[in-house]
Amino acid sequence: MASERLMEVERLIARKDSERVAAMQRHADRLKEIENRERSELEVGKGTVADVSEIAQNRLEAEVRVKIAKESGPSTNIAALERRLNEVERKLDQLLKKQPER
Repeated sequence: MASERLMEVERLIARKDSERVAAMQRHADRLKEIENRERSELEVGKGTVADVSEIAQNRLEAEVRVKIAKESGPSTNIAALERRLNEVERKLDQLLKKQPER
């Protein structure tokens, strides 16, 4: 789903946990809009119950992930810590390459 891929990219480039949670919340909000649109299409005979059910399930899962992310806080967000560590290691490698050899 495009919304999920967008969220993942936003989370990858985010520097703070609050920015990562905000990306997750925007994804959940987009899914809510899609769900509303699917419900409207169902009401006029253009959609299916399966379409509404699928997007409703995706939205609920996204909302649960947002809630968990908000409750877990920065100290328990292992994935975020790993991303930051990788970034720091990459920058350290760049700095070490710039130093003259002894």
